[in-house]
Amino acid sequence: MENQSGLNYEAYNVRTAGRERNEKTKNRREKIIALITKQFLIFRLCRSRCR
Repeated sequence: MENQSGLNYEAYNVRTAGRERNEKTKNRREKIIALITKQFLIFRLCRSRCR
């Protein structure tokens, strides 16, 4: 029984570590997407103004 709970604890640690890593990459991706959309909107705004 002791061994089982130890294994569960290990699995939980691995899962949480993986989740944290996913959160980090997700945040980075969201920042990049936000940056791209911002650039795109500025670009469109400038094009519509120049016409």
